[in-house]
Parts: sequence; structure tokens; C-alpha cells
Amino acid sequence: MFQPNLIEKDMIYTTFNWDYANERFIYSKLIIILTQQKEIQYIKNGAIIRIDTIKDISKTPQVLHNFQQIKYLQWCGKYGLNDQKVGKWFAKWNCETIIDVGGIYSDDGKKQGLWKEMIKNYWIKAQAYEIGQYVSDLRNGTWKQIYEDKEIGGGDYNKQGQKEGKWKEFWDGFWHYSQVFYLGEYQNGNKVGRWDILCYDEIIGGGLYDKGIKLGYWIEVSDRFYEGSYITHKGQYKNGQKVGRWDICYQNKHIGGGSYEEGIKDGNWVEVSDEFQDSSQITYEGEYKKGKQIGKWNILFEKIVIGGGSYDGGIKIGNWVEVSDEFSEFSQVTVYGEYKNGQKDGKWDICYKEYWEKNAQSMKIGGGLYDEGIKSAKWVEVQDRFQKDAQVFYNGEYKNNKKVGRWDIFFQNTHIGGGQYDEGIKVGNWIELSDEFRVDSQVKYIGEYKNGKKIGKWEIMVKDEWNLRPFYYIGGGLYDEEGEEFKLGKWVDVADDKWFLTYTGEYQNGKKVGIWVEIDIYNNKNLQIGEKNYEN
Repeated sequence: MFQPNLIEKDMIYTTFNWDYANERFIYSKLIIILTQQKEIQYIKNGAIIRIDTIKDISKTPQVLHNFQQIKYLQWCGKYGLNDQKVGKWFAKWNCETIIDVGGIYSDDGKKQGLWKEMIKNYWIKAQAYEIGQYVSDLRNGTWKQIYEDKEIGGGDYNKQGQKEGKWKEFWDGFWHYSQVFYLGEYQNGNKVGRWDILCYDEIIGGGLYDKGIKLGYWIEVSDRFYEGSYITHKGQYKNGQKVGRWDICYQNKHIGGGSYEEGIKDGNWVEVSDEFQDSSQITYEGEYKKGKQIGKWNILFEKIVIGGGSYDGGIKIGNWVEVSDEFSEFSQVTVYGEYKNGQKDGKWDICYKEYWEKNAQSMKIGGGLYDEGIKSAKWVEVQDRFQKDAQVFYNGEYKNNKKVGRWDIFFQNTHIGGGQYDEGIKVGNWIELSDEFRVDSQVKYIGEYKNGKKIGKWEIMVKDEWNLRPFYYIGGGLYDEEGEEFKLGKWVDVADDKWFLTYTGEYQNGKKVGIWVEIDIYNNKNLQIGEKNYEN
């Protein structure tokens, strides 16, 4: 249940987006605030990208952690007298109705009858669904799991809403390049007996359950397992806890691991980064004592030490060299500085090395000051995916860990944009860059913010990779002046992954209506390649 007297607090989550150019995930920080005004605010880089109103306080509000869902997903329907959902509800993705997704709520706000629901991890490359019956808000009977219009899994629920009997079910991280399933049996909602882990219907792992508790030898997949990051973990469970030696494998080859004592890491370990893949083979080597890292730990890239530092009882101390969250062969960004009592303190430098300069030293490209873990004073930061063709810098000031005043944006040392922050929130006129900004995709947006929300006229500008002419207009339109960030009237939108694909049509209160035309503007050919009719 939502607590009306909830103290307002920033919650920081890691969310992902797909890097179409490099075929990899980009992870970034997202601030989510549940306010005393019964709102959920989603803030990224100082812009409030979504606000949801909490209507039904009898239920725990759904908080989205998936960036594409935050950006594109909307549920449509009616609320009853007690602010509970009633009647038919359906889902839209980027203003387009998702076929058959949704169902009926009873007058007391409970799901009833046939429903088609999206998987929890739903995004553009994970358009998978579950279809079945609800009885008084509980799943009941046979439920089917669907991907690419094919039934590929499912099973039965009992009258208590518990899974029962044989099941083939989606892995929590299921998506197009990670079509992983679990195959086994439930009894009264508990997994029992042998469970297999399948990828594209080939068994790649699994183990035994006893009343929902893992036991014996297991092969598991990593939390971010997919074709480009084929990481598995192999070892023993005892009473649901990992024990003894566990090995970490990449593409079925041993690359790391260590020992557990009753579920607690102990002794020497080689661990892999969360983003480990072919172009980002980062490992960490050091020692655990009763689950806490101690002494010297090294950071290695392709088995060569590139950083590290010391731990004292699981707390970082002294000088450290760390790698960026998006470190890869093509984005070799490291940070240098000192920890005091587990917090960054004093001067920290951001450094970069080109991937072909194997023996060269990293050069300083940015940095700033920390005061007991809090950013302060002048900073030069770089974009998440900083590399040769995407060298974007942000230059400005922090106060109490929040951006304040003027921040400027540079691309390859040329001033290209920026604007004002007030206590970490964007205000006033801004020129900002697309998330995919790089040499061959130079897209920027020009307009005004009011309390972190876009208002009024916004223009979309682009520059070709050959720099044959300056930035020129390709799209844009109007946002409402009330700060609801509703698009109004005629708009020309641009595709997230291809700047040369534009979509022209009309918005009413933030919703697409009428005919929208898709145009390919590459090399000024202005070729219409499709159109879509949106219901009014």
C-alpha cells in the first residue's frame, strides 16, 4: 500500500538503453521520486522525463525501471469512485495501441477474465506476452507465453493463483538475443525436481529444487546473459546456499570464480564485470574474508592490469584507478582518485586512451572534486559512451551533488550546446544532444525547460557526418505551456536510432491522431516509405 505520509526521497536506479550503433547495452542512472503529492517522478540528466499520478493508494504503486517503458508505455482506461481501475484497460507504446494487450477490471478494481499482459522486461527487442484468465485478481488455469506470434511456453495456475505442474517459462531477462527459458515442475507454487535452463531450446544449464530450495550441482546464467555476454556460473548448492568452489565461464571457457562458505564468498576470487562481453572483458581479482573484500584488488582488461585499489573490510580506501561503467575496447575511460572511509574525496581525474594505442598512457580529459562522496565545484564530465566518434563533454558546476548554473556541452572540443540547472533540474533555454550523438548521427534539440519539463517550441537539428553544411532543421513542434510536456499540433519526430527517418503528423494532448507519414530524408531524397493511421 502507498503511504500518503511518505517522506520524499531520491531513489537512484540503473536503467538500460540499447546502443544501436555498437549493438550493446548502455547503462545510466535514473532518479525516481515518490512524492507526498502522490506522484512518481522520473528524472534523467536533470530533465523530468515522466510523471505518474498514484490514484489507488490501496495498492503498492508500480514503479518502472525499464527506460523504454518509462519513455513509451502508457496505460489507458477509467477509474471508479474509489480511484480504482475499472472496466477495459489497454496499453499504448509510443502512442500506438499494442494489439490486444490489457483486459477488464471489476468495479472493485480487480482483474477479471481474459488478459494479455506484457512481460516485466518488455521493450522494443523483448515484445513478449502472457495470455490467460484472471479470477478476482488471481491468475487461474492455463496461461500461454507468446513471442513473435508463437506460443513458446506457459503452464497452469491453481485456484490460489499459484503455478502448478509442468511449466516452460520466460527467464526474467528474456529478449531477442537472450531467448532463455526455465523448464520444470511446480507444486503449490514451489519449484520441485529437475529444472533445465534453455537458450533457443538448447539445454545450457539447470539443477535440482526441493520445495523451492536449490540443492546439488547447478549451472546458472548471469543476470545480463545474452549472445554477446554468454556468462555462466557452475557450482554446488546446499540448503539453498552456494557452497564450495564456483566457476565463472564465458562461452563455456573458464575465466574466473572462487569459493563460498554457506553462501558467503571467501578466499581468492576472480569476478567479471556486469557488462562483460567480447569487447569489454573486465575482470576483478582479489580476496574475500567472510563476504567482504579485503586488501589489494586489481582490475584487468583482457587479462592486463589497468586499475584497482585497496579494501578494508569491504570499504574502499586510498588511491584507486577505476573503469567507467561503459568501459570497452573502443571506450577506454578510467577515473583516478582517492577514497576515504569508502567515499570519494578530493580531486578525481577522468582519463581516456584510444583503443589502437596499446602501449600509450591514458590522457586526462576531465574530472572535478568530491567532498565526502559529494560532487562539488567545477567539473568536466564525459558522456556514457565516450569514444573516438562520440567525444562529448559536459562542463559546469556542482553544489551538494546537484548541477547548478550554466552547463556547456562540447563535441570534439567545439562548443555545441548547453543550458541552465537549478538544484539539478533543467530550466530556461537549452540546446541538448540526442542519446545516440556521434560523428555519423549529430542530432540536437533546441527549446525551453520549465522546472525540468519541456515547454513551447522545440526544434530538431541535424548535421551530416561529412560536415558539408552547418546544423539544419529537420523537425520539431510545440509542447504545452503548463509543463505537462504534452506535444501539441503538427510535429516532425525523428527515429531514436536513425536520424534520417522522420515521422510527420499531429498530436492532441500528447497523443498521435490521424495520418502519420514516415519519410527517409537521407541525402535530401525525402522519400515517403510508409504511413500509419492513429485512432482519434
